[in-house]
Amino acid sequence: MRRLPRPKPLYRPLPDPGKKPRGARDGWIGVVVERDDPADRRSPGTMYLYGRQGYLGDFRTNENGFIGQSRGIPPGHYTLQPKRQSGANWPAQTPAITGPGQPVGKPGPGYKADAILLHPEGRPGVPDSLSCLTVNSEGLRRVMHIMHQAPDSTVPLIVG
Repeated sequence: MRRLPRPKPLYRPLPDPGKKPRGARDGWIGVVVERDDPADRRSPGTMYLYGRQGYLGDFRTNENGFIGQSRGIPPGHYTLQPKRQSGANWPAQTPAITGPGQPVGKPGPGYKADAILLHPEGRPGVPDSLSCLTVNSEGLRRVMHIMHQAPDSTVPLIVG
């Protein structure tokens, strides 16, 4: 009798690049963004994702650049929280970048609430961000998956 090959597992752990914050334990849920040039807030970068299953992969951010003179948020510690209300461009539940003690989607003073998001990138080569983080559709899908795993859908975001 001929044996059938074993099916490949649906989830295969990826090698962890070790981008979690110092002191984070196994099971840490969060997102870490490293810009290619840490001194340049207009620089694209790499987003590393961690969920209950461990390291979930990495995705390029802001590859299309920023609109006009806008630039990314400053380096620091933030949270991703679901956007409260639908707007002209992005629906409610889109991950909103929120600073400590700030309303949802406001990374710090000088920003409007519900304004700074993690959203899908636009057409290649066309600037598509006003201070937001942009990522491909699979990266956004995985961020949404992580948010569903986290208490109150709030996920730590570290931008370097």
